[in-house]
Parts: sequence; structure tokens; C-alpha cells
Amino acid sequence: MTRRALLARGSAPASLAARYLANIRVRDQFDRRLRFYDDLVKGRTVLINFMFTTCDGICPRATANLAKVQDLVPDLLGNKLHMLSVSVDPVNDTPRQLARYAAAHHARPGWYFLTGTPRDMKDLRVSLGAPEDDKMQHTGLVTIGNDPVGRWRHFYSLSSPTSIAEAVRNIAALSIATL
Repeated sequence: MTRRALLARGSAPASLAARYLANIRVRDQFDRRLRFYDDLVKGRTVLINFMFTTCDGICPRATANLAKVQDLVPDLLGNKLHMLSVSVDPVNDTPRQLARYAAAHHARPGWYFLTGTPRDMKDLRVSLGAPEDDKMQHTGLVTIGNDPVGRWRHFYSLSSPTSIAEAVRNIAALSIATL
């Protein structure tokens, strides 16, 4: 039976993201303990990127770019949309360090900067398709996904904020009825 037929019958299969994303314990910049999939992704549109606070390469520019994106989607952020910046350096990126970094980039509610144990963060990176060991090999991509409908897209993190925001809005607007 097709996905559309299952959805029409009310017996939708579990989210594809739920099958692939590690539902590991993470801590955000306020030291809140959360489950990656259950608390941050499930039922929402998400924008996910990798970063670390001591990066002197792409991370500061990418984060500044995403700060502009958040300004273009204030009606979605924190409601239908979560922005998830995942640290690839969990040993050094403590919640306190992430809080400083988030504040420096004027992160609003709904934008989470995440860390966890090295093992859990490695598992999360692998489930998201990133290199597992070398923090210098983190991608310059953002992943935008709509969990309920299973639509996912990648953008270069330094693409125009308007283009990224438009993609977020388009993906967030998808519903089961549009499949």
C-alpha cells in the first residue's frame, strides 16, 4: 500500500525521521535536558546545522547567516519551527559556552544550541549523515525538514537568508493533504 493510501486510511507509518534520527539525550544552551527527536523534531519543521563555538572558519559566518533567517521567520520560530545548532565539539561546548555563543548571535526562543556526551553526539552526527570523529569536517550545510510529511532538503549555510527562509516556509507549509 502506498504512503498516501496509508495516510488516507489514518494508519500512517512512523515518521521516517523517527526511524533514522538518534533520539539521544541532549542539553541546550539553558542546560535543559531534551530528547533530540521526541522533544525537538517530532511533529515540526526543523532547520539543523552543525557548529562549534571555537570554530574560526565557517561556523561564525553560518550562524550569523542563520540569525538573519530567524528574523525572516519570526511567526514560525518556536512554534512550528525549531532551529537546531548541533555542536561537533561536545567536550568544550558546554551549555554555558553555548549560551554565550547563542547570545552573541541574538538567538531567539525556538533556536536551540545543543550538546551532549561525546558518544551521544557522535551517534547524532552519524544519524544526520555527518562525519563522526573530526570536528573540522563538519558540513557547511543546513538541513530543513518537515517531520510530519517526511520532506527534507539541504542548503549551503551561506546561501542567502531569504532563500533559506523561503525554503523553510515552503517546507513548513506542506501538509499530508499536499502529498
